[in-house]
Amino acid sequence: MPESSRFDQASGRSNNFSTSGVRRLLISIAALEKLGAIFKIRQRWRRSSGHPTAPLTKAGGYDFYGEGALIWLEVDTTIRSGTGGKKSLDDFLALFYGNGTDTGPDTLPFTFENLVNALNTVYPHDWASFFKERLHELTPAAPLGGFTQGGYRLVYRDTPNAWTAPAGKKDFEYSIAMKVRPDGVITEVLIGGIADKAGFASGMKLLPVNGKPFSIDQLQRAIRSAKGATAPIECAVENNGVATTLTLAHHGGEQYSALERDAGTTDRLLEIATPR
Repeated sequence: MPESSRFDQASGRSNNFSTSGVRRLLISIAALEKLGAIFKIRQRWRRSSGHPTAPLTKAGGYDFYGEGALIWLEVDTTIRSGTGGKKSLDDFLALFYGNGTDTGPDTLPFTFENLVNALNTVYPHDWASFFKERLHELTPAAPLGGFTQGGYRLVYRDTPNAWTAPAGKKDFEYSIAMKVRPDGVITEVLIGGIADKAGFASGMKLLPVNGKPFSIDQLQRAIRSAKGATAPIECAVENNGVATTLTLAHHGGEQYSALERDAGTTDRLLEIATPR
């Protein structure tokens, strides 16, 4: 499978949904309109940035776009694995949207039962429980079954992956659990993460880092130099005109998400990415 495609899933998508599920995904969808208004006056919690078992963040955005892609990836790999690669999500789509024929554009309302019945026609499985668990139940992590059934595991490395490297992105959400703009303003903090526990919050502005003027490169150097050390990263911050000093006890270096091939398993992601 092309490396950039794999890392689109591992990085571009894991930023949105690879964190703890301490609420139901469907709540996010049902509350879309209300949340749009609420966001104008206060930030809200959502699944974002961080490791699969990390807590929620306070930030904008909607879970269901990226997490929905993960759920359907798992549907595809479940069908492929269960049928030995003879059937896939393509078969479901042809049946569900086209009734098995070549049809023109049309509007076809459907129910949850319609969807489950169509999936069972393609590959008999407890699809009702599958979706209810992922849409309604409180889960400790994002649905990563599509990765594992696809022959990969989600890991974290200290070098940018094939998705972020060409763009020159320097992500800190997997290391110090927050996002920072080039001007030093913190835009997102992982609730329960290292930065949050140290007192950092969205809207604060980073000033000197380890005694040197802030820059993205300086923050990156500080994270690298703290790896394996004992001294914390010292940050001067400004919040509503008040300056203070906060410290980050992070010694794991840089962290970037990546998909690592699980030897001895079928590469279902390669099958999915193969032109057809």
